[in-house]
Amino acid sequence: MALRPSKKILPHLENRAPRYDDHRPVDPREKLRGRFRRMLAIAAFLVAMLALYPILNRQDQSRPRRNGLAQVTACDRLAAHPLDTQRTAPSVEDADLDAEGARRACARALRQDPDDGRTLYEAARAAFASKDEQTAMELLRRSAAAGYAQGQFTLSARLLHGEGVNADICEAGRLVMQAAKQRHLYARLRLAENWADGVFRTCQLEIPESEIVAMLLAADDLAATTDDIAALDVARRKWDAAASRQ
Repeated sequence: MALRPSKKILPHLENRAPRYDDHRPVDPREKLRGRFRRMLAIAAFLVAMLALYPILNRQDQSRPRRNGLAQVTACDRLAAHPLDTQRTAPSVEDADLDAEGARRACARALRQDPDDGRTLYEAARAAFASKDEQTAMELLRRSAAAGYAQGQFTLSARLLHGEGVNADICEAGRLVMQAAKQRHLYARLRLAENWADGVFRTCQLEIPESEIVAMLLAADDLAATTDDIAALDVARRKWDAAASRQ
């Protein structure tokens, strides 16, 4: 059963007059002040939205880039290297490389993303195949500077042996170390073998031997072919032999 107020207060509630008279005239000055307050509120809202716009619309840096590494291009399809563990297209052997076609395709890709390390490396490979050593070395250096592992690995080999560039063993060691810390199988193998041979003994590379061992142990998932597996086995045996001599 519904509860009702007691008889003592019920008449008072039923006969209560409204607290405010809804029909009293409105002061024009009060109406103007109300309109001014609404305009201020709207202006404040617009200023807040303008301030938030860059935050709400900025690109998430953790997402793949639309151009560059996240997009397979004709440059990738024409110039991906067999030893490049990070390639995004099937590899092309040197004998099958269409140098001029690859140069044109890589030039188009670089117009979209001039600083993409993978495209810079593949453009360098095409330039080397065209015997344009100067352009190739410039592109290769840019690829290595961009942090692309295959660019670092290839430049390291040239610095180590003085191919088209003044030999610099310690810079070669630094570059192959940086590439090995990425998912690049042959950079790991070369670092381990050269370290075991004492090539970088005087270079003071900032990497402990235990990290190189860990890289070799974790390299199985990067070895995709029988040649990769054989190369990994050779590097491990060379490392073990050097360790047993110490």
